[in-house]
Amino acid sequence: MEETSSIESTQGAVRRSSAHSIPLVTLALIVCNVLVFVLMGINGISLIDPSPNILKAWGANYGPMTTAGEWWRLITATFVHIGIFHLIINMYVLFSVGAFLELLLGKATYLQLYFLSGIAESIASLAWNPYVASAGASGAVFGLYGSFIALLITDRSLLEAEVAKGILKGALVFIGFNLLNSLRPGVDMAGHVGGLIGGFVLGLSTPVSPMLARRGALAAIGILALIMVRQTWSALPDFDVELQRLYVTEDKVFAAHNELMEAARSGAVNDADFSDRIVRQIVPAWQDQRMALDIYDHLPRELSKVRRRLVGYMDGRLEGWKLMEEGARKGDAQMIEQGITKHQEAEKTFATKR
Repeated sequence: MEETSSIESTQGAVRRSSAHSIPLVTLALIVCNVLVFVLMGINGISLIDPSPNILKAWGANYGPMTTAGEWWRLITATFVHIGIFHLIINMYVLFSVGAFLELLLGKATYLQLYFLSGIAESIASLAWNPYVASAGASGAVFGLYGSFIALLITDRSLLEAEVAKGILKGALVFIGFNLLNSLRPGVDMAGHVGGLIGGFVLGLSTPVSPMLARRGALAAIGILALIMVRQTWSALPDFDVELQRLYVTEDKVFAAHNELMEAARSGAVNDADFSDRIVRQIVPAWQDQRMALDIYDHLPRELSKVRRRLVGYMDGRLEGWKLMEEGARKGDAQMIEQGITKHQEAEKTFATKR
């Protein structure tokens, strides 16, 4: 009898709260997301498909930048969206589930839940796809759905059975659709899953009544403590920066190469000088830049293809210079020609793009 009375009391409180309250926090979150997008548009950024570099400039989560000390990206990334359709879908779903959870949990707990789910999304992206510029509120919204499911599992008295069943069905459809959609190239499935799991775990300890507040606070503090232990995440090297270094090195090395070839054609250098200049002025810088590419072994698929082509290109050039050096040192004109052919083959396989 007491249990029935408690269930009815909880359900009645939820209905009364929903009827008389305005989800101010949810509306404020939507306004912030839309405002960031509008500012991006005012600055001339594509409203359909902004580039990764633009997303990074506006606060997207990108491994080399985040782990280099820009940890604020774990949060700012949740307010940056990859086009207007991405924004509309996320804001629609955020209002649908967020308004209800805000009225159910209270503004402070709900806001805590939203941001921690977003951070869980960003951490999952950082761990799984560190070289992808991830952005959007999707993970935070997934976290809200995860929390909602956890709340229904732990306390069936929150809603009438039919209402709970309908909302839960919608949540499962949304989650299932987005997880399947995440299998497409370029979609950050890790962030979605991270937000969902983070939200579910938080939902298991989120206080619906004051008596459980301590459990929710302890869970939040624990997660934040893990995030702040920066020593566990060493700074990731930046592949984009490495490419810029390569272009600079390439310009310098080929300036020396072209100067040497011109000197050889005019007879200004003998074979010994030709060999010596390759060894001192060309090979070391090129070899160092080639070895720098070896540390990038966890790149996303497209960047991995670029890296493999670059490695083949640089190895081909290096082999060409070594043949030319050895040919000059031994006075073997045929070997020098083989080296020049290697350079031509490398250029055909991969011409670097700026």
